[in-house]
Amino acid sequence: GALPLHFPETEKKEAKLNCPACRAETPDVEDSILQRARLLAARANNRKTPESDKVDLRKQALMELDQLEKIRPGRRPVEQVVSPVDVQNDCQRHFTRAEILLSLQEPEKAKEDLLWLQDLSKLAATNREEFISMLKQFEHPMAQGSEAENQEMTDILGKYKDEHNTLPMVQFSFDVYAKLGEAEEMMENWEAAKLIYFAMMENMTDHTTATPPQQRMMYMGLGRCAYHLQNYEKALAAGEATLEMNRHFPFCHKYIALSQKAMGDLEAAKVTMARALVYEAPWDDEHHEQILQLYREIVGEEPEASS
Repeated sequence: GALPLHFPETEKKEAKLNCPACRAETPDVEDSILQRARLLAARANNRKTPESDKVDLRKQALMELDQLEKIRPGRRPVEQVVSPVDVQNDCQRHFTRAEILLSLQEPEKAKEDLLWLQDLSKLAATNREEFISMLKQFEHPMAQGSEAENQEMTDILGKYKDEHNTLPMVQFSFDVYAKLGEAEEMMENWEAAKLIYFAMMENMTDHTTATPPQQRMMYMGLGRCAYHLQNYEKALAAGEATLEMNRHFPFCHKYIALSQKAMGDLEAAKVTMARALVYEAPWDDEHHEQILQLYREIVGEEPEASS
């Protein structure tokens, strides 16, 4: 799915233009193109869509996003993203394109869009720190000041927020870093991906920073990277953290079993994969068949229940 952007401060978009003849609202061309691209990408991600159609749908979505470049260039310095609507549209544009490119196995191109979003996220974090600092500076004076002085300080804070429209972006950096980690993994840059996931963990100061699915995504990424870097103990630790969060999530047992096998404990790997057959997405027959095949590959035999 696309980046779940929601900007409280930008819900009231810029005034729409009206037709001078009939006074009807003029369509927002940029937003319409972006929504068409996201709809095509969503259709491609639908499990019911035939595999033969998915590539074409994703390429059509990229063509729609390319149309936006003719209206307003998207790859401009993040400091030039000024209006609230620009922040929202540019984030959606870059994130949607990155997701599509990753689905098309083009991580190098996806990384370009994700790095742009990363820069915007860093700018948002800086702006947020400055804003919090201003709040702290004004806290005591506002408690002691007159109504006129309080209004003046409120106006200063409001002006800062208006001039720094990337502020809401800070809460969505987790999605960007997760996709950046995915791109590095796809290019088999395991060390780089690991550092990204560690940075995500360091920034996860509390449970409100990231949703449970995002946290699970981070731990699974760490487990994959640790396995490929032959740090099997760390892969096991990351895998166990994932299971504690949700043992029903698809492929959450995979790298635990692979690490156990790499460490020479095939019996433990067998037990892990047997649990995967029971717990992972039991409602999904297709996934069950995939886990059954993975069991055969890792253990080298049929599970006891199937014999």
